[in-house]
This record gives sequence, structure tokens and C-alpha cells, in this order.
Amino acid sequence: MKRLGVKIICFVLIFMSLLELSHISFGQEKKEVVHKIKSKDKKIALTFDDGGKIKDIEDILDILDEYDIKSTFFLIGSWVEKNKETTKEILSRGHEVGNHSYAHKDLKTLSKSEIENDLKKMKDAFTKATGEEIKPYVRPPYGSYTKDTEKILYNAGYEKIIMWSIDTKDWTGRSAEKITNEVLSKASSGGIVLMHLSPNIHTKEALPSIIEGLGKKGYEITTISALLDENKNKNIAGITYLEFLNNLMFYIGLEYSSTAQEVVEKAKNVGIVEENIEKLLYKKIKKEKAVEYTCKAINIKPLESFGSDFTDVPLNMDNTGYLNAAKKLGIINGKIEEKNNKLIFGYGEYISKDTMNILLKRIEKYSKKF
Repeated sequence: MKRLGVKIICFVLIFMSLLELSHISFGQEKKEVVHKIKSKDKKIALTFDDGGKIKDIEDILDILDEYDIKSTFFLIGSWVEKNKETTKEILSRGHEVGNHSYAHKDLKTLSKSEIENDLKKMKDAFTKATGEEIKPYVRPPYGSYTKDTEKILYNAGYEKIIMWSIDTKDWTGRSAEKITNEVLSKASSGGIVLMHLSPNIHTKEALPSIIEGLGKKGYEITTISALLDENKNKNIAGITYLEFLNNLMFYIGLEYSSTAQEVVEKAKNVGIVEENIEKLLYKKIKKEKAVEYTCKAINIKPLESFGSDFTDVPLNMDNTGYLNAAKKLGIINGKIEEKNNKLIFGYGEYISKDTMNILLKRIEKYSKKF
């Protein structure tokens, strides 16, 4: 009987150990401090801390929009409470927000309960302002934390403590040129760039040259979430605006161009691109934009309607009418989604080289060259 009891105890201990191992291997997201994220592709994240003057932040949002860039903002709760509309606008423009504390105090100087209350206060302020949940990422003020602080943050529900691999030191008031050089000289795959929203600094002046410089180096600028999730952007390895437009010009009867300037001049002469296209040349082009340019190049007018054959296409986007027209003419087909048997286009995905070749092959009959 005594031996049986010992066996039962041993079995229970082994079973509990296996459960613990199972939790470690297959349980929740790994909790860790992140300075840089492993990436097979040339991807990098621009992040913005604190809060600041509304005009400065709106200027930064406009610049990001101009280049079609999404970023991660680490906001302070006290700023969020006073600037609810701007906080909502950051989200509405497609960016994400992590927790940078409520009062921006050095967490190393606070007790466990003070840290927990501070983070919760920021989280509640954000939800009240936007109606959304904050991302499960936290960036300690001043990048200051200890091992004990780390445990408190994890236990408070934050999966990742997001630090940085490139510190622009923009808060010191350094020039836009120095900020830009700091980023471009230290850029690497999976890098995280630290910038600020503080007033009277030169971040917004540096931003266009940072974005263009990273683009020329072949970097895709994205969010922390996209960097962490390898499966989130399966079509990230697409082609650039420049490559697509050069091929499109060839398919409508023009010659391949040897310089970016030639491509831009031809595309503008044909009347298919925006005035600010130079700022997008080294970004990946999405499927819907490629179809819009293709339709414009062969003089297909948008087909206005109250809906779309594709269930994943928003109704009121600028290119919805072009997608409807291209579908009617058989230039695009879409694909049937297995789960619910609905027709989808792949809206928001980057176009691959194979898909581009198929698309352009289908417009041969509209082209002067073929």
C-alpha cells in the first residue's frame, strides 16, 4: 500500500511537470524584452513616443499618409486624456498604440502597485478615448526597468517590452540631418527606431528623408505587430511601384526605362499616377492600386455601383469602381474562399511578380504593342 502511494505521488509529479513543459512550449505568447526582431526580409519599424502639440502630430500623420507608412505609437496616458480626438485619429489612420505609462515616471522608482495602477490608468484612458484595446506592448519611460520591473509588466498582461535598436536622440534637439543619418547608418533588418512626438524638436523635418532613404536601401517600413507576426504580411515580398509602373508602361506600348525619373515622366504623361508618386516609388504596391493604374493606362473607366462582387473590397474606396470594371472585363477574377465559398480579391495584399505578369498579360488586347 505504501509503495502504491509513492507511485501515485510520482505519477502526479511527472504529470504536473509535463503540463508545465506543455505550457512553456505551446502556451501563451513568449514574454520578452525586444530590442530588435528577427526578420528574413528587410523590414524595419518606426516608433514614436510620448505626446506633443496637436499640429506637430498631425504633420507627422500626414507625412506617414503621404508615403503610405504605418507605425507604432507609445503614448502617455495623461496626454491621451487631454487629446482624445488626436488619439482616435492615430488609430483611424491605421497606426497602432502601445502603453508608455500614464505619468511618464521612471518605473524603477515605483512600487509594484504603483506600476500596475499607472499602466492600468493609461490603458483605461486609451479605451475610453477610442473604444479600442491598447496593444499588449509596453515601453518603459526612459527605457528604464529592472528584472523585478520586467516581471511586474509581464504579470500585468504585457507580452512584449519594446525597446529599440536605433535611438535617434531627437529629444535632445539635434538637427534633422543628424536624426536622418543616425537612422540610415544603423538600419538593419528587424530594427526598431525610437523617435518622439515632443514639441520643439526636428523629427517631422527628418521623417521624409528617413522614409525615402530607407526605401532606397530596400527597407519595408512597418509596425511592431507586423514585425512580430511573420505570418501577418504573407505578401510582403511583393514588387515596388517603380517595378510595376515600368512593366505597365512596356505593356501599353512604351519602352522599358533605365531610370526612375524616366518611369515617372512616362506614367505622368499617360496620366495614371498621382503628383507625389516619387515618394512611393520604392514602396511595395498593393493589388488594388496596381489594378487602378492598369485600368487608367488602357482607358477603362471606373464602374460605379453600390457594391462589389468581391466580399473583401470596401464599398467607398477610390479604386472600388476600377476593380468592378476590371472584374466585368475579365482582367481580374478573384478567388473563392474555402471557408464560406465567397469571392475575394485579396484587398490590401501586395501584388507579387507572378500576379503582375498575369494581370499585364490580360491587357495585351488593349495594348498598341501586341
